Formats: sequence, structure tokens, C-alpha cells
Amino acid sequence: MKILKRYTLLYIVSVTVLALSLSATSCSRKDTSPLPQPLVQAERLMWQAPDSALRVLQSMPVPPQSQRLAHATWALLTAQAKYRLFLPQTDSLINTAYAYFHRHGDARQKAYTYNYMAGICKELQREEEAQRFYHLAAEEVERVEGEERLGYLIYSGLADLYAYQDLGEYALSMSNKAAVYARKCNDSAYISSAELLKARAYTVLDSLKKAVPHYKESLNFTQNLQSLGNISGELAGLYKQLTMPDSALYYVRRMIAINRKLGKRESAAGNTVISGIYKAVHIPDSAIYYTEKILNDKNADLSQTASAHQNLYLLYEEQKQYKEAAEHCFQFSQLLDSMYRMNQSQALADIQAKYDYQNSSSKRTK
Repeated sequence: MKILKRYTLLYIVSVTVLALSLSATSCSRKDTSPLPQPLVQAERLMWQAPDSALRVLQSMPVPPQSQRLAHATWALLTAQAKYRLFLPQTDSLINTAYAYFHRHGDARQKAYTYNYMAGICKELQREEEAQRFYHLAAEEVERVEGEERLGYLIYSGLADLYAYQDLGEYALSMSNKAAVYARKCNDSAYISSAELLKARAYTVLDSLKKAVPHYKESLNFTQNLQSLGNISGELAGLYKQLTMPDSALYYVRRMIAINRKLGKRESAAGNTVISGIYKAVHIPDSAIYYTEKILNDKNADLSQTASAHQNLYLLYEEQKQYKEAAEHCFQFSQLLDSMYRMNQSQALADIQAKYDYQNSSSKRTK
């Protein structure tokens, strides 16, 4: 009887192990079922009309998780459309796509998944993760034919990330690769953007003169009025750094004209650059006008406001308008004192936090 029970138990265990094994094999097998037509349509629309692609995706029934390929594709395309439309999102959709395509996707599917995983991580300020996924995407896209647009997006994402981290050599290398893909797909907006990334990489490397021709090439290819204004503003700032005030003035006036045409207000940072250029070319009235605009900007921070008062003090003093100069000198000193007290308070808070942490740590060890 005991022997019979033992064999019965062995049989049950064997059947259970076999069932689990078959189940695991089934879960790891790639889903080859055809995609629903709305997903095919959304993918076809994605590059030229991401808003239309998103409408298709949102109007269709979400594929059930049992249809693993369709569910992962729906998640990837939805994340892609939202990213391209600058809509806020968490990483839940792209994680769903990653869970499937990382194991079962081909090079193209992996490249898309890793690229948008990187982009969303970057938006969520997880730079190390973003860098890792961009490099994974780059490895995969090199294996795929006909994905020049995707190649550009991957390498431009890396170039921008490296420039943000002040890694100029890496930023330049990635922007050069982005430019190759941009020219392969013959997209003027991508070519302009790649040249702009090269220019910024050279500024990170403090090679300002080398940056100039790439800024100009970027201007030559851009067909977007807002981009034209932004690039002109960056080039004006660059010429100011190179102490070439006439060239700086030409591009800053170009930027101002474009922004007026667009009905766009200059930021405090933009007005600081503009006023500095007008001061450099000895046009004090314009310098004063744009500096005073900083004081009327509700979004200007304490440092920008203090700097504006200091510049107005110096400008009015040069004009021998001593009453106005004295008023701005007083305001500047008041703000400087506030900034000093704020810094002192922050320093004291940091010290107190360290003391509290050490005190609580020592209590835990007793």
C-alpha cells in the first residue's frame, strides 16, 4: 500500500512538472498571429500623422494580454504616439512593450522599443537608464535596413543627452552619426537639428569658432519659423561670446523680428542676452529697454532680477542719469543681501540635516 502511494505521488509530481514545463514553453514561444487591422493602420500613420495614429489606437478595443504580440504592439505604438505629440505619460506602456519585445522582438521591434524606452526615461530625468537604452537601440538599428528616421532619432537623443552632461566629445560623435542618418532620409528638419547638435557639441568643447558654420548650416536647412528664431538667438549669443558684436546684433534682430511675427514673448534669459548685445554695440536705449523687460517678467528668478538691476545701474551711470542709477544700485544691493541670507539659511539647513541624520544613526547603533 505504501509502495502504491509512493508511485501515485511520483506520478502526480511528474504530471505537474510536465504541465509547468509545457506552460513555460508556451509562454516563451513567440506570438506569430497577425496584428489587428487598426494596429497596422496606426503604424502606417505614425511618422506623418501621430495625432491620427493615436486616435486610431484610442478608438480600438485594447487587445487582451493573451494576444501577446498585439497587446505589446498596441502599448508600443501608444507610447510612441504620445511621446511624439509631447503628451505626458508614465513608463507603464513602454514597460509593457519592453517585457515582450526584449525577449521576442526582431531587431526592428527592439530598436523602436529601446528608443522610446530611452526617450521616456530621459523625460522622467532617469539619465543613466536613458543612456543605456539609447545604446541598446543603436546596436539594433545598425542591423536594420530602411530605418533611417529611427537611426536619426536614436543618435540625436544620445547627442543631446551627452551635451546635457557636458560630455562634448561623445556628443559630437553621436551628432555626426545622427547627421549621417538625417541625410540618408533626406529630411531637412532632421538635417537642421543634427547640425544644431554638432554646433552645441562644439560649444560644450569650448570650440566656439567651429560651432559657427554648423549653426549657419542648421539655419539653412530649417523651414520652421520658430526654430529659425531659436537658432538665430543661439547664434547671436555665440557671436557675443566671440566678441563679434555686429554679427551678434544682426542675429539678435533677426530673432526679435521672428518672435514678434509669432507673437512670442522673450524669456528673462533671452532678454538678458539681447540687452547684453545692445550694450556691447553701444546702443544704450535698447539695452535699457530689454533689461527693464526682465523686471516686468513674473517668471524671472531672484538672480535674474538682481542682475537686471545691476546692469541698469551701470547703464544709467554711463548715461550720467545718476538718480536712476542710484535707485537701481539700491535695489541691487537689497536683492544681493536677500540672496546672501537665503544662501546662509540654506547652508544652515544643510548642516542641520546632516547633524540630524548623524544623530539618528548613532541612536540606532546603540
